[in-house]
Amino acid sequence: MIRSLLVIVALVVPAHATTMVSPSVFATLRIAGETQIVPDEPTRKAIAKADKKVIGSFKLCVDTKGIVSSVALLKSTGYRDYDDKLQFTMRSWRYRPILVGGKPVAICGVITFIYTEPKPPPVKITT
Repeated sequence: MIRSLLVIVALVVPAHATTMVSPSVFATLRIAGETQIVPDEPTRKAIAKADKKVIGSFKLCVDTKGIVSSVALLKSTGYRDYDDKLQFTMRSWRYRPILVGGKPVAICGVITFIYTEPKPPPVKITT
C-alpha cells in the first residue's frame, strides 16, 4: 500500500528581513530531515476507520545557522500523537541559511502536512 503525504510550504519572513523568499525557494533550502512522516499504527488505523484525510499546519522558524529554532502548532491533525511526532521530527530538519545582503537571516514558514491512509483494495469474489 502506498500512503499519500504532501508537504506544502508557505513562507513568512520576519519584519526585520528585507527580502521576501518564495515558498518554493524555502522548500529547496532544506538539506536534512525526513519529510515523509507517517502516523503510528493505532493512529493510522483510526484515520483509515474515519476514512478521511488528515491536515495539520505548523509554524517553523529557522535561525541564521539553518537550525530549527521553533515549531508551533497552528492547526491540529486531530490526532495528538501524530501532531507530537510531526513536531518532534521537524525539529531535526536542517536548512541552508538564507543570505540577504551577504548576511544570514532567520526565517519562518508555515508547513502543512496532508496525510491519507489508503483504502485496501476491494476483495474479488469469484464463482
